[in-house]
Amino acid sequence: GEQKLAKQLGVSLMLVRRTLSELEEEGVLYRQRRSGTFVRKNMLTQKNIAVLLFDIVEMSNPFCKEMFRGINKALDSKNYSIHIHPIRSRRISGEGLTYIEKQLNSGEIDAVLLLSSLEVKELKMLESRSIPYVLAGFEYKNHEAPCVLPDTSYAFEKMIKYLVENGHPNIAIIAGYLDAVGRDEILTAEEKLERLHLEIQNLPGLESYELKRSFYSREDGERLMIELLDSGNPPSAVLAHGNYLTEGALQAIEKKGLKTGRGIVLVGYLEDISGFPKPLIRNPVFEIGKRSAEKLLNLINGEKNEKKRDVVESEFVFI
Repeated sequence: GEQKLAKQLGVSLMLVRRTLSELEEEGVLYRQRRSGTFVRKNMLTQKNIAVLLFDIVEMSNPFCKEMFRGINKALDSKNYSIHIHPIRSRRISGEGLTYIEKQLNSGEIDAVLLLSSLEVKELKMLESRSIPYVLAGFEYKNHEAPCVLPDTSYAFEKMIKYLVENGHPNIAIIAGYLDAVGRDEILTAEEKLERLHLEIQNLPGLESYELKRSFYSREDGERLMIELLDSGNPPSAVLAHGNYLTEGALQAIEKKGLKTGRGIVLVGYLEDISGFPKPLIRNPVFEIGKRSAEKLLNLINGEKNEKKRDVVESEFVFI
């Protein structure tokens, strides 16, 4: 019984009893009088989901925070355990087995949710092993894979048209660099904005349109906004991609003694919209995380009619 378990583990009897009580409260164990303590059957069939991201540091940014909030919402009260794996490369197999490959080989991982891209051959490896996976927030150019995406370029195009119709013929966009890891294989939001930049030049009423790129940092957002404001023909409206670039751009406007909405309009494409001026576009990262996890659950359960590609609409906030 409890005394034998305490002796085997080399811990106190009080600790064993407290731990068993906590597990019973959580529904992992149940007790039967005169029979003993047992693990609930559904706990014996718990499935493990690996969530891959490039670096553990990413978990502190607004994008990942909202993404994981959505993932947790979808898996709440479900019998799934999440294992977070910072991979720091685009490979999970090959020479020098990675920890996640060891888990895949041993059957400990039942499905994979990708927040960061892998080489296409790694996806094919998962497919050859019949391991379900879903891409959260991105897609591949030449490999059809289950994914959930934001409508980034459409949302920007719609906001640009709104701004032009409301008296802003000179517009600029601040976005990230095009040098994403694996950009030869994946279609990034940055590349979609580049395509939009080329397509929208002839929009009626649009007199000038500039796309400036940087790292996703507050410092770069501030620097690029100051460059725009100090140019000979400053835009009257600027769209910034992401919380950090928007925060930096807002700091630059304040340093110049300006106010957004008076002389210049700053529109952020944001994961966390709290504290930002309107209008703005809410990046539907929470919904992407939630729907990606739901799609993965459907694949785990063998649903054959699951769509390969889901696009989630952004939210426009004007008031």
